[in-house]
Amino acid sequence: MTQMYPAQPTGQRMVQGCGNKCLKYFFFLINFLLFALGGVVCGLALWIRFDNDFQQKVFSSLNLDTNTNNKVLQLDTLYIILYVIAALGLIIFILGFFGCCGSVCESNCVIGIYCVLIGILFAILLAGGIYVFVNKGNFRQEFINVWQQEFVNKYNTLPPPIRQNVDNIHTQLKCCGANGCQDFSVPPGSCNCTLIGGPLIRKGCAVQIYEFIDNNIIIILIIGVAILVVELFAMIFACVLCHALKEKSNMNF
Repeated sequence: MTQMYPAQPTGQRMVQGCGNKCLKYFFFLINFLLFALGGVVCGLALWIRFDNDFQQKVFSSLNLDTNTNNKVLQLDTLYIILYVIAALGLIIFILGFFGCCGSVCESNCVIGIYCVLIGILFAILLAGGIYVFVNKGNFRQEFINVWQQEFVNKYNTLPPPIRQNVDNIHTQLKCCGANGCQDFSVPPGSCNCTLIGGPLIRKGCAVQIYEFIDNNIIIILIIGVAILVVELFAMIFACVLCHALKEKSNMNF
């Protein structure tokens, strides 16, 4: 007589095995932390941007003086930075959300979407990093040429708000033009290229900005590599969990 075994319900999709369960919970924990971190970063950046009282407290704690003649430039620059931080926080928030949902629901579809998004982001960052590394030597001159063309050659025809921002850069960074005062036949007053006691040597704004970025490139590279490593492990965990769910699904049928 053939013994009949009760069929397992197809709706029950708990992964089997201690290793797979540990992977599932670890995957959920990592993505929950990403979910929370992304939400906090995005929310905090937007809070600083739109809450004037909180904004002033943060700027004061960071010793950022916005009560100067260059306030427009400072705030515009800080707002751009805040929007970039908020966008990065939102991306992390969305990825963490997909990871948490995929882990809790044990959905191959959601985890697959998560893996695809992580893969796309990983590929973009990796390609961008390789491009920057390969073309690093050309960036300096290209950056200087663009600055020369857009903010030196066209200085007198720039719209007033943009020209004011360029003047503020000259004043704040104590620089002039792309390479120095020699870029202008008649340097603007914001360059302060006086002839008292001899010509005042001013470094070019494009040169100064590029040197600042170049001097901090190691920190940028470390952060980029850390992000790539985290994304790589996230993809590996997602693929392994997706494979475990697929095996469990096949066993139920």
